Amino acid sequence: MFKVFFRIYGFIFCGALAVFAIWYFVHSQITSQMMTGNLRERYRASYILLEDALSPYPESQWKEQFKRITQRFPYPAQLIEIRNSEEVRQLPEVHRQLLDEGRIITLPTQRTAGLRILKRIDASGYAVLFDFPGPSSDRLIVPLIFTTIELLLFAVIMYLWVRPFWRDLTTLAAASERISKGEFGERVNLPGNSALFPLARSFNLMTQRIAALVESHKGLTNAIAHEFRTPLTRLRFRQELAVEAETLTEKNTHLHKMDASLNQLTHLSNELLEFARMNREAPTLHRQPVSAQALLTSIVEEARELAGSREKLIDVTGTTDVGQFDADPFQIERALSNLVRNAVEHCAGKIAVNITWKAPFVVLSVADDGPGIREDMREKVFEPFVRLGEERSGEVDGFGLGLAIVRQIAALHGGHAVIAASEMGGALVQIQIPSGDSMPLLPEH
Repeated sequence: MFKVFFRIYGFIFCGALAVFAIWYFVHSQITSQMMTGNLRERYRASYILLEDALSPYPESQWKEQFKRITQRFPYPAQLIEIRNSEEVRQLPEVHRQLLDEGRIITLPTQRTAGLRILKRIDASGYAVLFDFPGPSSDRLIVPLIFTTIELLLFAVIMYLWVRPFWRDLTTLAAASERISKGEFGERVNLPGNSALFPLARSFNLMTQRIAALVESHKGLTNAIAHEFRTPLTRLRFRQELAVEAETLTEKNTHLHKMDASLNQLTHLSNELLEFARMNREAPTLHRQPVSAQALLTSIVEEARELAGSREKLIDVTGTTDVGQFDADPFQIERALSNLVRNAVEHCAGKIAVNITWKAPFVVLSVADDGPGIREDMREKVFEPFVRLGEERSGEVDGFGLGLAIVRQIAALHGGHAVIAASEMGGALVQIQIPSGDSMPLLPEH
């Protein structure tokens, strides 16, 4: 913590010192020029007074008279003989010329403060030097003390600010370290007035999502292993039966069942690949106007064919009040096919497929008269590998990926998928796709 404190404090202190040094330099230059000009004008009267006081006397008595006159001056004054003064001889030519003209000139000084000015007395060989020493160094002690106190107070304030900041930052770092070791139950609890509270809240949300993602992947891995294990076990069992079969008919029967298991594995692999692809990267949608009536006809026909292949008598109906709507025809038809396959599997004898417009959505729905889905399970069935076969129809079929893919397709279109109870007593699954506040297009005739 002290390392951070000294870095911040040092940076601010050095920055302030640099600003102060620049300000002091500019201020001193301007002040010096102003003070020099002011002092020249201010003490011009003193020179005039001395000139008037010395003019009645011959130059040989000036030193004595000068000493008497300047005894009560509050600042040092000297009467120097110009031709014998080494300091005057060292003056630049310009200054000597100004001195000869009777102008007041400034002489260099070895002190850090103060001013020395020189003026010739009329046209004589003498000049008067006023030496103003400037402020005493003792006067700088008080400002120096106050400046030191201010810096100390600033350091205390900086420490009081850095300490809780560093404490909270250390808490976040320790939590990150524990999470990196797999402790996803870790949470960072910071007071609401902490500067890092928004970061801690985002950190906790991120940790919660990571934990959910890790648990989801674990569940998905276990589910995949379970789904592959069943058909593989069947394959091995039937392969052993085929090897031990005594007649060709028995062997062919077992081989036919092995082929069915292989088809099941192929279908499962394809479903998994598609699900993983849609999770990994959203496929590019090829949106275009989709004819609702043509889509409805295709889906109804598919439902009837599925029912016939399973030797089930099912009444499949389809209605729409939509002409066309904007969507990816391949993805939408695939989603409806998944819903229809579920409905054929679980219905008692009726299926209704509808495409309607309920602002601001185009709603594609599939309803059946089966046992339906419990309200507390209607959200869970959209998760991968969740199946309710035993609850709905007494059998377990499929892989539990159909509804998960349906929801993904709806999300790709900017919509969502929901489950409710149908008027026929079974399940009602809806895909809601945004279409705006007006009818997608007029119904076709």
